[in-house]
Amino acid sequence: MKKIFPVILTATACTLMMTNCSKSPKGIDKSNLDASAAPQEDFYQYACGGWMQAHPLTPEYSRYGTFDELGENNRKQLHDLITGLDASTAEPGSNAQKIADLYAMGMDSVTLNNQGAAPLQADLAAINALSKDSLAIAMATMPGLSAFYGTGVEADMLDASMNTMYLMQSGLGLGDRDYYIKDGDDEKRVLEAYREYLIKLAELAGYSEEDAARLAYNTIAIETRLAKASWSREELRNPAAMYNPTAIADIEKQMPALNIRNYFAAQGINQIDTLVVGQPSYLAEVNQTIVDTPIEALRDYATAGYLSSAASYLSDDFVNAEFELNKVVSGVEEQQPRWKRAMSVPNGILGEALGQLYVEKYFPPDI
Repeated sequence: MKKIFPVILTATACTLMMTNCSKSPKGIDKSNLDASAAPQEDFYQYACGGWMQAHPLTPEYSRYGTFDELGENNRKQLHDLITGLDASTAEPGSNAQKIADLYAMGMDSVTLNNQGAAPLQADLAAINALSKDSLAIAMATMPGLSAFYGTGVEADMLDASMNTMYLMQSGLGLGDRDYYIKDGDDEKRVLEAYREYLIKLAELAGYSEEDAARLAYNTIAIETRLAKASWSREELRNPAAMYNPTAIADIEKQMPALNIRNYFAAQGINQIDTLVVGQPSYLAEVNQTIVDTPIEALRDYATAGYLSSAASYLSDDFVNAEFELNKVVSGVEEQQPRWKRAMSVPNGILGEALGQLYVEKYFPPDI
Protein backbone atom coordinates (compact mmCIF):
# COMPACT_ATOMS: atom_id res chain seq x y z
CA MET A 1 0.00 0.00 0.00
CA LYS A 2 2.96 2.21 0.25
CA LYS A 3 3.00 5.01 -2.38
CA ILE A 4 6.06 6.87 -3.67
CA PHE A 5 6.67 9.54 -6.26
CA PRO A 6 8.19 8.21 -9.49
CA VAL A 7 11.82 9.07 -10.17
CA ILE A 8 11.11 11.92 -12.55
CA LEU A 9 8.91 13.67 -10.02
CA THR A 10 11.63 13.47 -7.42
CA ALA A 11 14.36 14.60 -9.79
CA THR A 12 12.48 17.59 -11.15
CA ALA A 13 11.24 18.46 -7.69
CA CYS A 14 14.83 18.62 -6.50
CA THR A 15 15.66 20.94 -9.40
CA LEU A 16 12.80 23.22 -8.44
CA MET A 17 13.82 23.10 -4.80
CA MET A 18 17.36 24.21 -5.64
CA THR A 19 16.00 26.97 -7.84
CA ASN A 20 13.60 28.17 -5.16
CA CYS A 21 16.27 27.97 -2.46
CA SER A 22 18.57 30.17 -4.51
CA LYS A 23 15.91 32.89 -4.45
CA SER A 24 14.90 32.51 -0.80
CA PRO A 25 16.56 33.58 2.43
CA LYS A 26 18.60 30.83 4.07
CA GLY A 27 17.82 29.39 7.46
CA ILE A 28 14.59 28.60 9.35
CA ASP A 29 11.36 30.19 8.18
CA LYS A 30 9.95 31.46 11.47
CA SER A 31 6.45 31.71 10.00
CA ASN A 32 6.32 27.89 10.17
CA LEU A 33 6.70 28.03 13.96
CA ASP A 34 4.01 28.60 16.56
CA ALA A 35 5.65 30.99 19.00
CA SER A 36 2.58 30.84 21.26
CA ALA A 37 3.38 27.18 22.11
CA ALA A 38 6.00 26.42 24.74
CA PRO A 39 8.59 24.11 23.13
CA GLN A 40 9.24 22.31 26.40
CA GLU A 41 5.51 21.46 26.63
CA ASP A 42 4.61 20.69 22.98
CA PHE A 43 7.61 20.86 20.69
CA TYR A 44 5.69 19.55 17.67
CA GLN A 45 3.15 22.36 17.89
CA TYR A 46 5.96 24.87 18.43
CA ALA A 47 7.96 23.61 15.43
CA CYS A 48 5.09 22.97 13.01
CA GLY A 49 2.10 24.98 14.22
CA GLY A 50 2.63 27.89 11.84
CA TRP A 51 2.94 25.57 8.86
CA MET A 52 -0.21 23.63 9.80
CA GLN A 53 -2.22 26.81 10.20
CA ALA A 54 -1.07 28.14 6.82
CA HIS A 55 -1.58 24.77 5.10
CA PRO A 56 -4.75 23.13 6.43
CA LEU A 57 -4.98 19.47 5.49
CA THR A 58 -7.16 18.89 2.42
CA PRO A 59 -9.27 15.72 2.07
CA GLU A 60 -7.04 14.14 -0.61
CA TYR A 61 -4.03 14.09 1.74
CA SER A 62 -3.39 12.18 4.94
CA ARG A 63 -0.32 14.35 5.55
CA TYR A 64 1.05 17.51 3.96
CA GLY A 65 4.59 18.71 4.50
CA THR A 66 7.09 20.81 2.59
CA PHE A 67 8.02 17.99 0.24
CA ASP A 68 4.33 17.32 -0.43
CA GLU A 69 3.96 20.97 -1.39
CA LEU A 70 7.03 20.73 -3.60
CA GLY A 71 5.66 17.58 -5.23
CA GLU A 72 2.25 19.17 -5.78
CA ASN A 73 3.75 22.22 -7.46
CA ASN A 74 5.90 20.03 -9.64
CA ARG A 75 2.96 17.80 -10.53
CA LYS A 76 1.08 20.83 -11.85
CA GLN A 77 4.01 21.76 -14.09
CA LEU A 78 4.20 18.20 -15.41
CA HIS A 79 0.46 18.31 -16.04
CA ASP A 80 0.84 21.46 -18.10
CA LEU A 81 3.60 19.76 -20.06
CA ILE A 82 1.62 16.56 -20.73
CA THR A 83 -1.62 18.29 -21.67
CA GLY A 84 0.37 20.43 -24.12
CA LEU A 85 1.41 17.33 -26.06
CA ASP A 86 -0.63 16.30 -29.11
CA ALA A 87 -0.32 12.64 -30.05
CA SER A 88 -1.98 13.28 -33.43
CA THR A 89 0.77 15.66 -34.55
CA ALA A 90 3.70 14.10 -32.72
CA GLU A 91 6.13 11.93 -34.61
CA PRO A 92 4.86 8.31 -34.52
CA GLY A 93 6.76 6.32 -31.92
CA SER A 94 8.20 9.42 -30.31
CA ASN A 95 8.26 9.97 -26.58
CA ALA A 96 5.74 12.80 -26.95
CA GLN A 97 3.29 10.52 -28.75
CA LYS A 98 3.66 7.71 -26.19
CA ILE A 99 3.24 10.02 -23.21
CA ALA A 100 0.22 11.76 -24.71
CA ASP A 101 -1.43 8.42 -25.57
CA LEU A 102 -0.89 7.00 -22.08
CA TYR A 103 -2.34 10.09 -20.46
CA ALA A 104 -5.34 10.07 -22.83
CA MET A 105 -6.03 6.42 -21.99
CA GLY A 106 -6.13 7.25 -18.29
CA MET A 107 -8.48 10.17 -18.89
CA ASP A 108 -10.89 8.14 -21.07
CA SER A 109 -13.29 7.11 -18.32
CA VAL A 110 -15.99 6.12 -20.83
CA THR A 111 -13.86 3.43 -22.44
CA LEU A 112 -12.50 2.20 -19.12
CA ASN A 113 -15.98 1.91 -17.61
CA ASN A 114 -17.31 0.13 -20.69
CA GLN A 115 -14.45 -2.38 -20.57
CA GLY A 116 -14.80 -3.18 -16.87
CA ALA A 117 -12.85 -6.36 -16.13
CA ALA A 118 -12.67 -7.50 -19.76
CA PRO A 119 -8.94 -6.69 -20.15
CA LEU A 120 -8.15 -9.09 -17.29
CA GLN A 121 -10.02 -12.18 -18.36
CA ALA A 122 -7.27 -13.92 -20.35
CA ASP A 123 -4.78 -13.51 -17.51
CA LEU A 124 -7.32 -14.60 -14.91
CA ALA A 125 -8.01 -17.75 -16.91
CA ALA A 126 -4.27 -18.44 -17.09
CA ILE A 127 -3.84 -17.96 -13.34
CA ASN A 128 -6.71 -20.33 -12.64
CA ALA A 129 -5.03 -23.00 -14.76
CA LEU A 130 -1.68 -22.81 -12.94
CA SER A 131 -0.02 -25.80 -11.37
CA LYS A 132 2.39 -25.50 -8.46
CA ASP A 133 5.28 -26.00 -10.88
CA SER A 134 4.13 -23.22 -13.20
CA LEU A 135 3.33 -20.68 -10.47
CA ALA A 136 6.87 -19.29 -10.35
CA ILE A 137 6.95 -18.92 -14.15
CA ALA A 138 3.72 -16.88 -14.05
CA MET A 139 5.19 -14.72 -11.26
CA ALA A 140 8.22 -14.08 -13.47
CA THR A 141 6.37 -13.26 -16.67
CA MET A 142 2.89 -11.91 -15.92
CA PRO A 143 2.87 -8.17 -15.14
CA GLY A 144 0.97 -7.50 -11.93
CA LEU A 145 1.20 -11.00 -10.51
CA SER A 146 3.00 -10.33 -7.26
CA ALA A 147 3.27 -13.22 -4.82
CA PHE A 148 5.53 -14.79 -2.20
CA TYR A 149 8.89 -13.19 -2.99
CA GLY A 150 10.51 -10.43 -4.97
CA THR A 151 13.76 -10.19 -6.91
CA GLY A 152 15.84 -7.31 -8.17
CA VAL A 153 19.32 -6.14 -9.07
CA GLU A 154 21.11 -3.71 -6.76
CA ALA A 155 24.67 -2.85 -5.87
CA ASP A 156 26.32 -5.57 -3.83
CA MET A 157 26.35 -4.51 -0.19
CA LEU A 158 29.98 -5.58 0.25
CA ASP A 159 31.27 -4.50 -3.15
CA ALA A 160 29.59 -1.45 -4.66
CA SER A 161 31.58 -1.88 -7.89
CA MET A 162 29.37 -4.81 -8.89
CA ASN A 163 25.64 -5.52 -9.10
CA THR A 164 23.97 -8.50 -7.49
CA MET A 165 20.59 -10.21 -7.78
CA TYR A 166 18.64 -10.17 -4.51
CA LEU A 167 15.84 -12.49 -3.39
CA MET A 168 13.63 -10.83 -0.77
CA GLN A 169 10.43 -11.33 1.20
CA SER A 170 7.26 -9.99 -0.43
CA GLY A 171 3.71 -11.05 -1.14
CA LEU A 172 1.61 -9.33 1.56
CA GLY A 173 -1.29 -7.42 0.05
CA LEU A 174 -1.30 -4.98 2.96
CA GLY A 175 2.46 -4.61 2.91
CA ASP A 176 3.07 -4.60 6.66
CA ARG A 177 3.07 -7.83 8.69
CA ASP A 178 1.54 -6.09 11.72
CA TYR A 179 -1.87 -5.82 10.06
CA TYR A 180 -2.11 -9.61 10.08
CA ILE A 181 -0.56 -10.56 13.39
CA LYS A 182 -1.38 -7.75 15.81
CA ASP A 183 -4.66 -7.89 17.68
CA GLY A 184 -5.37 -4.18 18.07
CA ASP A 185 -8.56 -2.47 16.97
CA ASP A 186 -6.82 -0.60 14.15
CA GLU A 187 -5.27 -3.76 12.74
CA LYS A 188 -8.59 -5.60 12.92
CA ARG A 189 -10.33 -2.73 11.15
CA VAL A 190 -7.77 -2.67 8.34
CA LEU A 191 -7.82 -6.44 7.89
CA GLU A 192 -11.62 -6.46 7.68
CA ALA A 193 -11.52 -3.65 5.11
CA TYR A 194 -8.97 -5.67 3.14
CA ARG A 195 -11.24 -8.73 3.21
CA GLU A 196 -14.14 -6.65 1.89
CA TYR A 197 -11.86 -5.17 -0.75
CA LEU A 198 -10.78 -8.59 -2.03
CA ILE A 199 -14.39 -9.76 -2.19
CA LYS A 200 -15.38 -6.65 -4.13
CA LEU A 201 -12.54 -7.04 -6.63
CA ALA A 202 -13.37 -10.69 -7.21
CA GLU A 203 -17.05 -9.94 -7.75
CA LEU A 204 -16.19 -7.16 -10.20
CA ALA A 205 -14.01 -9.66 -12.04
CA GLY A 206 -16.96 -12.02 -12.44
CA TYR A 207 -16.71 -14.29 -9.39
CA SER A 208 -19.89 -15.41 -7.65
CA GLU A 209 -20.50 -14.21 -4.11
CA GLU A 210 -19.49 -17.61 -2.74
CA ASP A 211 -16.32 -17.85 -4.83
CA ALA A 212 -15.34 -14.28 -4.00
CA ALA A 213 -15.65 -15.03 -0.28
CA ARG A 214 -13.47 -18.13 -0.76
CA LEU A 215 -10.82 -16.13 -2.60
CA ALA A 216 -10.67 -13.58 0.22
CA TYR A 217 -10.49 -16.29 2.88
CA ASN A 218 -7.73 -18.23 1.13
CA THR A 219 -5.73 -15.09 0.39
CA ILE A 220 -5.81 -13.78 3.95
CA ALA A 221 -5.02 -17.23 5.34
CA ILE A 222 -1.91 -17.52 3.15
CA GLU A 223 -0.83 -13.93 3.79
CA THR A 224 -1.28 -14.35 7.55
CA ARG A 225 0.97 -17.39 7.46
CA LEU A 226 3.54 -15.41 5.47
CA ALA A 227 3.22 -12.45 7.85
CA LYS A 228 4.06 -14.62 10.83
CA ALA A 229 7.28 -15.65 9.09
CA SER A 230 8.10 -12.18 7.74
CA TRP A 231 10.95 -10.29 9.32
CA SER A 232 9.90 -7.38 11.50
CA ARG A 233 10.73 -3.74 10.79
CA GLU A 234 13.49 -3.94 13.39
CA GLU A 235 14.99 -7.05 11.83
CA LEU A 236 14.91 -5.41 8.41
CA ARG A 237 17.14 -2.63 9.77
CA ASN A 238 20.02 -5.09 10.07
CA PRO A 239 21.70 -5.16 6.65
CA ALA A 240 24.34 -7.67 7.73
CA ALA A 241 21.64 -10.22 8.61
CA MET A 242 20.07 -9.75 5.17
CA TYR A 243 23.29 -10.40 3.27
CA ASN A 244 23.24 -14.13 2.61
CA PRO A 245 24.88 -15.07 -0.70
CA THR A 246 23.52 -18.48 -1.63
CA ALA A 247 24.14 -20.67 -4.66
CA ILE A 248 21.03 -21.27 -6.74
CA ALA A 249 21.82 -24.97 -6.57
CA ASP A 250 21.56 -24.78 -2.77
CA ILE A 251 18.28 -22.83 -2.95
CA GLU A 252 16.89 -25.51 -5.25
CA LYS A 253 17.96 -28.19 -2.81
CA GLN A 254 16.69 -26.45 0.34
CA MET A 255 13.57 -24.77 -1.11
CA PRO A 256 12.58 -26.64 -4.28
CA ALA A 257 9.00 -25.35 -4.32
CA LEU A 258 10.27 -21.84 -5.09
CA ASN A 259 11.27 -23.19 -8.52
CA ILE A 260 13.83 -20.42 -8.58
CA ARG A 261 15.92 -21.53 -11.57
CA ASN A 262 12.85 -21.74 -13.80
CA TYR A 263 11.68 -18.39 -12.43
CA PHE A 264 14.79 -16.70 -13.79
CA ALA A 265 14.91 -18.80 -16.96
CA ALA A 266 11.41 -17.61 -17.82
CA GLN A 267 12.83 -14.07 -17.84
CA GLY A 268 15.74 -15.08 -20.03
CA ILE A 269 18.19 -14.92 -17.11
CA ASN A 270 20.32 -18.07 -17.24
CA GLN A 271 23.76 -16.98 -16.12
CA ILE A 272 23.17 -16.33 -12.40
CA ASP A 273 24.66 -18.91 -10.09
CA THR A 274 24.33 -17.04 -6.77
CA LEU A 275 21.64 -14.89 -5.18
CA VAL A 276 21.79 -12.70 -2.10
CA VAL A 277 18.96 -14.05 0.04
CA GLY A 278 17.47 -11.39 2.28
CA GLN A 279 15.35 -13.37 4.73
CA PRO A 280 16.17 -17.10 4.61
CA SER A 281 13.69 -18.12 7.31
CA TYR A 282 10.85 -16.36 5.50
CA LEU A 283 11.67 -18.01 2.18
CA ALA A 284 11.82 -21.39 3.88
CA GLU A 285 8.25 -20.78 5.08
CA VAL A 286 7.22 -19.77 1.54
CA ASN A 287 8.57 -23.11 0.32
CA GLN A 288 6.57 -25.01 2.93
CA THR A 289 3.46 -22.92 2.27
CA ILE A 290 3.52 -23.83 -1.42
CA VAL A 291 3.99 -27.49 -0.51
CA ASP A 292 1.18 -27.53 2.07
CA THR A 293 -1.45 -25.38 0.34
CA PRO A 294 -3.99 -26.78 -2.14
CA ILE A 295 -3.59 -25.45 -5.67
CA GLU A 296 -7.02 -23.76 -5.62
CA ALA A 297 -5.98 -21.63 -2.64
CA LEU A 298 -2.67 -20.75 -4.30
CA ARG A 299 -4.55 -19.68 -7.42
CA ASP A 300 -6.88 -17.52 -5.31
CA TYR A 301 -3.90 -15.87 -3.64
CA ALA A 302 -2.23 -15.17 -6.99
CA THR A 303 -5.51 -13.87 -8.43
CA ALA A 304 -6.01 -11.51 -5.49
CA GLY A 305 -2.55 -9.99 -5.96
CA TYR A 306 -3.09 -9.63 -9.69
CA LEU A 307 -6.50 -7.97 -9.28
CA SER A 308 -5.17 -5.59 -6.64
CA SER A 309 -2.27 -4.50 -8.83
CA ALA A 310 -4.65 -3.85 -11.74
CA ALA A 311 -7.44 -2.09 -9.84
CA SER A 312 -6.20 1.48 -10.21
CA TYR A 313 -6.00 1.15 -14.01
CA LEU A 314 -9.51 -0.17 -14.61
CA SER A 315 -13.09 1.09 -14.42
CA ASP A 316 -14.36 3.41 -11.71
CA ASP A 317 -15.81 0.45 -9.79
CA PHE A 318 -12.34 -1.02 -9.33
CA VAL A 319 -10.76 2.35 -8.58
CA ASN A 320 -13.41 3.17 -5.99
CA ALA A 321 -12.98 -0.23 -4.31
CA GLU A 322 -9.26 0.42 -3.96
CA PHE A 323 -9.91 3.89 -2.58
CA GLU A 324 -12.29 2.56 0.07
CA LEU A 325 -9.46 0.40 1.37
CA ASN A 326 -7.01 3.28 1.13
CA LYS A 327 -9.30 5.44 3.25
CA VAL A 328 -9.16 2.92 6.06
CA VAL A 329 -5.40 2.35 5.82
CA SER A 330 -4.19 5.93 5.33
CA GLY A 331 -7.02 8.11 6.62
CA VAL A 332 -7.28 10.04 3.35
CA GLU A 333 -10.85 11.23 2.79
CA GLU A 334 -11.01 12.17 -0.88
CA GLN A 335 -9.68 10.55 -4.01
CA GLN A 336 -7.23 12.48 -6.13
CA PRO A 337 -8.73 13.99 -9.29
CA ARG A 338 -8.53 11.85 -12.42
CA TRP A 339 -5.86 14.00 -14.06
CA LYS A 340 -3.43 13.30 -11.22
CA ARG A 341 -4.10 9.57 -11.34
CA ALA A 342 -3.85 9.49 -15.15
CA MET A 343 -0.63 11.46 -15.10
CA SER A 344 1.05 9.00 -12.76
CA VAL A 345 1.12 6.33 -15.49
CA PRO A 346 3.34 8.06 -18.07
CA ASN A 347 5.24 9.63 -15.19
CA GLY A 348 6.04 6.19 -13.82
CA ILE A 349 6.48 4.21 -17.04
CA LEU A 350 8.21 6.86 -19.15
CA GLY A 351 9.69 9.00 -16.40
CA GLU A 352 13.06 9.46 -18.06
CA ALA A 353 11.47 10.48 -21.36
CA LEU A 354 9.12 12.86 -19.60
CA GLY A 355 12.06 14.29 -17.72
CA GLN A 356 13.82 15.04 -20.98
CA LEU A 357 10.76 16.85 -22.31
CA TYR A 358 10.51 18.71 -19.01
CA VAL A 359 14.10 19.91 -19.22
CA GLU A 360 13.67 20.96 -22.85
CA LYS A 361 10.63 23.08 -21.96
CA TYR A 362 11.60 24.61 -18.63
CA PHE A 363 15.40 24.65 -18.91
CA PRO A 364 16.26 25.31 -22.58
CA PRO A 365 19.97 25.56 -23.44
CA ASP A 366 19.81 29.32 -23.99
CA ILE A 367 18.95 30.18 -20.37
